[in-house]
Amino acid sequence: MHTWNYRVTRATNSHDEQSFEISEVYYDREGYISGWANADPPSGDSWLECEEDFKAMALAFERPVVDVSDPDSPWEVPLTGSVPKANLEEELKNIRRERSVWKAEALTLSERFDIASKANDEYRATIKELEKKLEQYGVES
Repeated sequence: MHTWNYRVTRATNSHDEQSFEISEVYYDREGYISGWANADPPSGDSWLECEEDFKAMALAFERPVVDVSDPDSPWEVPLTGSVPKANLEEELKNIRRERSVWKAEALTLSERFDIASKANDEYRATIKELEKKLEQYGVES
């Protein structure tokens, strides 16, 4: 199963200038980054769907930044900032160890999404009931 999520990506150009953006980052079956693409602005078929998309994008700021300066070898940058080159190998080992935690967290997020979806359905049903009551009393919603 291939997965993806929103992540902040960092690119460095030939003048050592950095730029950051929200991207869709894709993972292979082992949980390694297999690619990324520019993220579209938050959107949805309803205001609530657009809000959910925005919230999913906001989670990117809670995850390590993905450095995409070398398209053939993207790597995650710790949230604490840049890594001295001497510690880079050790940091990469730590990140790879944490991949199993990320996979477990993905299930947790999926479960949270299911709960949020049910709550959203209940919310929509409540709104419809309130709209019917307002209609009964001649109040426009």
